[in-house]
Amino acid sequence: MKEVLQLKNYMAEPITPLSVLEANQDDMKVQMEMMIMRIQAEFCRALELEEDEAWEDEKTVDDYDFDNDESKFKVDRWLRKEGGGGITCVLQDGRVFEKAGVNISVVSGNLPPAAVQQMRTRGKNLENATLPFFAAGVSAVIHPRNPMVPTIHFNY
Repeated sequence: MKEVLQLKNYMAEPITPLSVLEANQDDMKVQMEMMIMRIQAEFCRALELEEDEAWEDEKTVDDYDFDNDESKFKVDRWLRKEGGGGITCVLQDGRVFEKAGVNISVVSGNLPPAAVQQMRTRGKNLENATLPFFAAGVSAVIHPRNPMVPTIHFNY
């Protein structure tokens, strides 16, 4: 059964058109884009809950009001002319976090000739001059105000 995708569950509109995502949910590229968008939204909402000191009220990410449009994150959705784009979410000057960035990238296109040549120099026999690629990932860098709390950085 195909899932009906709801934009309110994400930080911004997906990079790939929603109609394409809904129609191709079995495609691994679509599954990856949707997964990293979910991770981004869940992580941002968890940081917002921490910023709101909601843990004292025993709230969890599951209690988050997805219909509330007052995100503490500035959201920038950008597109790449060669294919794809990303969503950058930044929380800055908070009470708990000095700065927190949770970003996704979904990019595609053809490898540049220099990259193809580099592969050839590594012993790869590539017949086609143009090689398509797809890459999708989520990354975060979190800087807490408390100097005793370590900075966090991850890429997936």
